[in-house]
Amino acid sequence: MYTTLLSAAIAMPLWAADWTMYQGNASHTGYVPLDLSVPYGRLAWKATSPSSQTLGLSGQPAVAGQQVFVSSRSQLTSYSLGNGALQWTADMGNPHSATPPSFDNGKVYVKTINHSGDTYLRAYSAVDGSLTFRVAQPAQWESYYAPTIYDGKVYVPSGGYGGVAAIDPAAAKESWFSGLYWEDNWTPAVNANFVFSYLGGTMTALDRITGKSAFTIADKDYNWTGYNAKHAPVLGGNNDLFATNNNRLIKFDLNAKSIAWTQPGDGQPAVAKGIVYHRSSGALAARAETDGALLWMWEAPAGEALGTQFIVTDTHALVASGSKTYAINLTTHKADWSYPAAGPMALTDSMLVIAANDGALYGIAKGALDDLPDPINFASVTGAAPSTGIISTAQTVTGINAAVPISITGGQYSINGGAFTSNAGFVNSGDSLRVNVVASASAGTVATATLNIGSGRASFSVTTKTAAPLPASFTPGITGADINKSLSVAVDPGLLTGQNGQMFLVAQLKGLWLANNGNGWFFWGGGDVPAYSSGVLAPKTVQIFANIDVSNLHGLQVFAGVGTSASDMLQNKRYAVIYQHD
Repeated sequence: MYTTLLSAAIAMPLWAADWTMYQGNASHTGYVPLDLSVPYGRLAWKATSPSSQTLGLSGQPAVAGQQVFVSSRSQLTSYSLGNGALQWTADMGNPHSATPPSFDNGKVYVKTINHSGDTYLRAYSAVDGSLTFRVAQPAQWESYYAPTIYDGKVYVPSGGYGGVAAIDPAAAKESWFSGLYWEDNWTPAVNANFVFSYLGGTMTALDRITGKSAFTIADKDYNWTGYNAKHAPVLGGNNDLFATNNNRLIKFDLNAKSIAWTQPGDGQPAVAKGIVYHRSSGALAARAETDGALLWMWEAPAGEALGTQFIVTDTHALVASGSKTYAINLTTHKADWSYPAAGPMALTDSMLVIAANDGALYGIAKGALDDLPDPINFASVTGAAPSTGIISTAQTVTGINAAVPISITGGQYSINGGAFTSNAGFVNSGDSLRVNVVASASAGTVATATLNIGSGRASFSVTTKTAAPLPASFTPGITGADINKSLSVAVDPGLLTGQNGQMFLVAQLKGLWLANNGNGWFFWGGGDVPAYSSGVLAPKTVQIFANIDVSNLHGLQVFAGVGTSASDMLQNKRYAVIYQHD
């Protein structure tokens, strides 16, 4: 059921600030319609490889809905945007290089390049990372930026000696290929009519449908600096296109089919609201889109060199040095805030994601205070005696950068071995926490205490043992944090073992009842309880759900039961609550 829900969520329209391809869109403008007056300064999560080594990420992440996609040379990986939890990893073999990912309509696209025999445009399911199709592509040993996606079609650099190909995902095949000058590190800009490139001193517009050359604009001042474009062309707002070459920022007038102006500059331009942002003499420069007039510049602090990626919002421009990311106010032209990590960026309305130069992936949320602790998992206790106090194992608070408020419902907590209390207080990074929960007076019942720690939550659940007269027992297996909770139940039919009977799985959420008939969950409106399974009863363990996000399923209760019939189960109380989420 939950895979179905995730699939449906991925198929929904993307958020306005999703970052699905290189520089955020098919025009590569780098513009996101956001107000960054509230800083993105709170570390929400940090992802590293399982061995805590560098991830080896290649280029900008892609973000769609609540997923972050990144690639290395051999792997494509999905992380949760909310907490950085690893969702899946797809093995791409051992190619020479792999592009950063792009996303569209439930699929993640990456091109792997390996001269011959292993060069493909690959499409993976965003739900589980399974390979849905791949299209063979000629290549040598190039490195490219992420594929560009427009109107459901994928456009990607290709060819053994340079070019671009259009891929039709619906047919899982190449629609057309057009040869172009051979350069590394670029990707085309695409609009409704054309596919644009700037390679080898020529701006080329190809018909988007046929791939045939529509027109070209020669750059007579082009200076060859190697087979490396180091940027993608950018479509502006005035039927113009921007590119860089040999310390020149170039505006191509697509109406007049000529070069309108050039100015000193390099790196990857960004365009927003009539202004072009680029690097010039090592500083951020803002120029008028119409005539290239210099409007203002911002220089990094002494000893810091700016990178070449720029993201522009309604209020700020994001730029990075080797170790910091800065937000430059578009009105005052000064840095309003910064964060101590830098690298290829993706920006959404909830998170700044940085594939940092230190090899880790950072999720930076709004707010200067880092009050979200790392996940705290108190191991659940089962088989407790009714009405007894149960104390959890100690867990250490990490991931916050200041004292944050702590409160509890349903129990008491202790800090660093101190007295247990239910009063609100404060906790610091490095503090040790324990939780005390009084078990329910009823047999087979869950009692849960929930800790609020800054902006995070943690819970500790205690389940009482089944009363001796009951001829069945239900032992839940609960693992994972709320963002990736798994639940199973070990059912012992007890006195009914060996008899013909039925097993039942029922859930209640916000006044609604659901039942599982063995084929999945459905709304149950009353009447006889639907059976999950029928036959000779024997002890068994059933996986109820795995790695799902229950953060917002407050009030969820899950029941399991057995009986010779539904009425036998109910009359003889052969059932129990096996999970409860407050």
